[in-house]
Amino acid sequence: MNRLLILVGVLLLSACNQYTLVQPGLVEVQQVAVSPTNPWNAAPRADGLGGYPTWTTDGVILNSLTFFPAIKNGKPLFKSSHDDPYPAFTTDLLPNEIVEIVESSIAKELGATISGRGGLKPLMIDGNPGFQSSFDFIAGDVPRRAFVAGAVKGEALYLMLYQATDLYYYDKYLEDVRSMAAGMRLN
Repeated sequence: MNRLLILVGVLLLSACNQYTLVQPGLVEVQQVAVSPTNPWNAAPRADGLGGYPTWTTDGVILNSLTFFPAIKNGKPLFKSSHDDPYPAFTTDLLPNEIVEIVESSIAKELGATISGRGGLKPLMIDGNPGFQSSFDFIAGDVPRRAFVAGAVKGEALYLMLYQATDLYYYDKYLEDVRSMAAGMRLN
């Protein structure tokens, strides 16, 4: 009888951590709306980067798209201990400074090394002046690439970060991600 209860408990716990299919079309992700052209899978919160809403197509180890909705003025992207705080977003930062915060936060969160930077370009997001950029990093000896797009609306920063292994997976869905960034709606 005890083994049956344990088995039922394990099955119930595993059911709580299921990936869910995200179909193409308009999708709301907390305070952001995007329109993917390919199907994605919403990862369980525990599998997402920093607990933020995260999607993947081939598994979060190979590629992921993370949404950072409404990061408030004075707050970091990730929670940390008081001994080793992450840099905080403030509304007076320029786009290049925001990208630097993203890069340093990702490097710290993933134990990665930034190995290259792409060009910063403007991007209008839902009528707000925004930005897009890319960077390369190495995490666990695996070369990875990242694309970040975001905008400040009111007193909050809205970001989406796509990151994947440099070999094959980064380019596989980059155009879908760029399309979502260009059409992102901020609520």
